[in-house]
Amino acid sequence: MSNYIDVSEITEKFKDGITWRSATAIVYSAIFLFPVTLYMSLVSGVGISSVYITIILFSELAALFRTRLSKQEVYMMFMFVGWASSSTFILDTVVWRNYLMTNPLSFSFRDPGSGLPIPLAIPWWWAPPYGSNAYLQRTVLQWSWLVPLGIAMTFNLLIFAADLSLTMLFAKIYIEEEKLSFPLQRPTAEICITLAERSEDRVRIFTLFAFLGFLWGTIAYGLPNFSRYIIGSTAASFNPFVDLSQNLERLGLQASILMFTIEPLSYLSGLLIPLNISASLMIGDLLIAVVGNHLALTYFCSFFPQWKLDWFPGMPSALIAQKSVVDVWFGFFVGLTIGLSVVSLYNSRRAFVRTANLLFKFRGAELEGYLDLRWIVAIYLCSTLGGLALFYVLVPSAPFTLIILAALINVIGGFLLTAVSTRSVAETGYGISIPYLWYGILLFSGYRYLDAWLISPPMPGAMTPSFVASLKVAYLTETKPSSYFKGLLILIPSTWLAGIFWVSVFWSLAPIPSSAYPNTTLSWPTALVSNLIWLSRSFGQISFILFGPGIIIPIILGILLSKFPLPISLIGLVSGMASYSGGPAVTAIFIANFLGSLFAEKVIIRRMGKDWFYNYRASLVAGFAAGEGTAVAIFAAAVVTAKAMWVLPF
Repeated sequence: MSNYIDVSEITEKFKDGITWRSATAIVYSAIFLFPVTLYMSLVSGVGISSVYITIILFSELAALFRTRLSKQEVYMMFMFVGWASSSTFILDTVVWRNYLMTNPLSFSFRDPGSGLPIPLAIPWWWAPPYGSNAYLQRTVLQWSWLVPLGIAMTFNLLIFAADLSLTMLFAKIYIEEEKLSFPLQRPTAEICITLAERSEDRVRIFTLFAFLGFLWGTIAYGLPNFSRYIIGSTAASFNPFVDLSQNLERLGLQASILMFTIEPLSYLSGLLIPLNISASLMIGDLLIAVVGNHLALTYFCSFFPQWKLDWFPGMPSALIAQKSVVDVWFGFFVGLTIGLSVVSLYNSRRAFVRTANLLFKFRGAELEGYLDLRWIVAIYLCSTLGGLALFYVLVPSAPFTLIILAALINVIGGFLLTAVSTRSVAETGYGISIPYLWYGILLFSGYRYLDAWLISPPMPGAMTPSFVASLKVAYLTETKPSSYFKGLLILIPSTWLAGIFWVSVFWSLAPIPSSAYPNTTLSWPTALVSNLIWLSRSFGQISFILFGPGIIIPIILGILLSKFPLPISLIGLVSGMASYSGGPAVTAIFIANFLGSLFAEKVIIRRMGKDWFYNYRASLVAGFAAGEGTAVAIFAAAVVTAKAMWVLPF
């Protein structure tokens, strides 16, 4: 049997997901739901699940006209409604930069290159000069912000172009050629199919767990936030994480991180992940979080003197994770990615050749939405090299070594990192990223001036894994991949225009941060200090001591596992290690996933059978997620409505 997907079969079964209903839903979420999610993030930091609200709304509207949404339409809504209603691009680009430029704390940090306080060293293309009238008016709609916003948009579009070109390549390889599992994408497809087709058995499972999820969401998130922001209760918001790091410290394991979660969805998600994958993810993370941090602080402290200086008894877990990445693990994570790239590309070498041949044959067939290989390469090189050229225009003092390093990392490194991270998502559900990569390149090059620390050449790969994962859902719901790319063309202008309008509205009502938006008074000052520390380089040097071992370990493990098959996933193990940079919550989630997988393997399958489990597990998880998200959304809407009727800024 051929390994290729039959194109004639796709022609007959796959349908376009872009209709007037799905397009309207995307625009609707950008215009009407974005202000709700924006307000909730500013006030409480709690997001809302606008996806289910929109799908249910449009499903009911369709029922009024004696029709129903197709699974392709539901797929498009599921992919883009949440994105359209939660984009923070405008907030991060204008309001955050305004905050950095005008905060007195920023003047306490200096640019090492010029010796000037940070706000006085900021270039014109990043924010209006300090003292500009732009800082007296709280609105995005100003000429002074046109250039910084336009440059940020240009870089984002270049990144989009590079990511979309790689999406077409790796979707062909990992979805059509290798048919990888993408375990966490099946619940999304299950939601789309269940809501559209309403299979009786699956709807029953979906509804039961949606009810349970709604109860949990109401008790854990809805009522606490409602009582806090409406009734004025002083009770703390629900925290689903239990931190046992201090307990480990009392047992003698200094600098170790161990955290658990009581969020049911984290355990239920383990039902979708094979046991060997979830075990590998957990082991990889714990090797760094519990064992590695302690060993680096004690037995190998002579190799990591900055880590010894930075750590102190009782250090919070989040700070342990942040400091240890810089002081110990940065070089190791970079090396892991390179080593895993070598193994992954070697294992995929035949698929790359087959895909190249296929892409040349299809020549941009409208059916799939993919371009042929020559266009993919051309777009990738034009976007990455064009971004590099624009970076050099904005940072003309950048030395030749920095430009060469940036070119190698962006063009070649971006491709390798994307290949590995996308494959990791395809096999484990979790991607791989290198924290502070651009900052590491700047430190290595020795460049001291501020301009290059504010902007980087558009490095591809950040969005490709999620794009490819979304296309996997398209295949599962029999939606033409071209629909996804069309959806992006609707999404980008909608979110940017809605962001400009609504951010201006909320900003004009009250300063951001301020007591009118309580979450910003807690999170923004902390983020500002962290940002200023990087910009002023007020920290120890990033450690590259473990760079070599990081390269060698995946290669050696890959060779050993090829000769001695063990129930261990190499990419899961490495993903677990690299995911440590995501913070202590990642440890809690991986442990929960493992326990969920273990329960499924040892209890559910033995009692209910494999057929039942594989038929209904996605409906079970999707139902709980839908119920919990709906509960949070309802209570968030109640908070927004009540606050809108209260004129005082508290």
